[in-house]
Amino acid sequence: MPKEPVFEEELYRQDEIIGKDALCRLCRISKRHAEYLLQSGLIPCRRTGRKTRCYRIRTEDVKHYLEQREIDPERYRPPKNWYSRNAREVKLIPGQPLPELPAGAVVDYYRNALTAYPDVMDIDQVCDLTGYHRHTVKLWMREGHLKSLLVQNKRRIPKPFLLEFVASDYYSQIPAKSRRHQLAIRVMEKARKAKEPYYVL
Repeated sequence: MPKEPVFEEELYRQDEIIGKDALCRLCRISKRHAEYLLQSGLIPCRRTGRKTRCYRIRTEDVKHYLEQREIDPERYRPPKNWYSRNAREVKLIPGQPLPELPAGAVVDYYRNALTAYPDVMDIDQVCDLTGYHRHTVKLWMREGHLKSLLVQNKRRIPKPFLLEFVASDYYSQIPAKSRRHQLAIRVMEKARKAKEPYYVL
């Protein structure tokens, strides 16, 4: 995919934080493709929880995506059934079990995804990153699987605690995985098969 100087200049004129619509325009991709890149963590982002304009994306991460897409476009290609009408209701690859991954690959993936979040996260931000409900995250903390700190009567999760948790056997063996968790596993497996790091820092 050849570079386009005018297009790159437009990217550099953008604000430090952009939304999904700007991402689609700058990268010349569909909203559905952008949804895959954001949900899977291929482009790190933060979600505001709103129904519209819910993504906050750093232009620095968009620049990295564009550079890496030229080198390896296959890495950013969605699964075959991603564009189907019922894609939200079906598994990413129906009937195919999710692979087991080494802890190192999981840590690399989530360390990249966490660049869009503060060093100490709240429960909603953990939900946003993992795709699980607040009650589930609270249960993880209550049972001691996910370590947390009590700060001004509210639970906070430092990034090292979260990285330790997502690399644990408990997290990898969750039977009913969220869609965001499934997407993360597929992306990590694709990078592992290519024998390349998920994200070049």
